[in-house]
Amino acid sequence: MSLADEIKQMSADNPEWDAGKLAEHFKCRREYVRTAAKRLGFKVKVFRCSSWSAEEDAKLLLLREQKMRWGDIAHEFDRPRSSCAGRYADLTDPPVCTNIVADRTTVPADRFIDRDRRINCAPRDLTASMFGDPKPGFSALERRA
Repeated sequence: MSLADEIKQMSADNPEWDAGKLAEHFKCRREYVRTAAKRLGFKVKVFRCSSWSAEEDAKLLLLREQKMRWGDIAHEFDRPRSSCAGRYADLTDPPVCTNIVADRTTVPADRFIDRDRRINCAPRDLTASMFGDPKPGFSALERRA
């Protein structure tokens, strides 16, 4: 009997088990359980986490203060480790505000005057205007002389 057939049999015997529980029992990955279920045509429950309650939050903080490992905490709540660790991070780390608006930047008036002077200069010739050559008097090479 192949492992996929054993998973199918165990899933039929224990319908309350989800893919994670079956994977844990057979010491394989959840993806293998899901693939086997799809290939052999049987249904496997997919574990969906519910929202965290206030009691669970308090218990999570208490267990983590007692230096309990994430795997044990996850088993206690019957949730994935990443879910427990993520919730703990949400509870302990202050939220980061990503939409902070900086003060408006102010540009000195002389910069506007210089910009307007550069814009209003006539180009040297047709190719200068086409290829974006600097206007007369604004080239770095002209300043060196």
